[in-house]
Amino acid sequence: MELRPTSEFLGICQEIVAQHWSPSEWAAHEAGDWFQTEHFEGGFEADETYENGEFNFSFHDESGKEWWFTFSLKDVSRFLSDNSPSITLIDPETFDMDTLKNNGDSQPKHAR
Repeated sequence: MELRPTSEFLGICQEIVAQHWSPSEWAAHEAGDWFQTEHFEGGFEADETYENGEFNFSFHDESGKEWWFTFSLKDVSRFLSDNSPSITLIDPETFDMDTLKNNGDSQPKHAR
């Protein structure tokens, strides 16, 4: 499923930009629930080197179903641009942690 960035999500992106933090600074403040709004919850998750990481979020649609998605710090400016990309949502009910794929998908899911 694809999601066009909403004003609610773009507000989160603006908060991220306002911090003026590098990935290593985000890693030092790592918190999976840093951002919490009506439909979105998430934060920055660093790898073991603290040089890389991604924002990991849950999105709850109008029916209450939970979806997952990830994006990099570099993606934030793309979301805030006029030509904002869609967000590929991951269905946690069909996601296979061993293959990193949704059931039936041929490509692994990760930040785009």
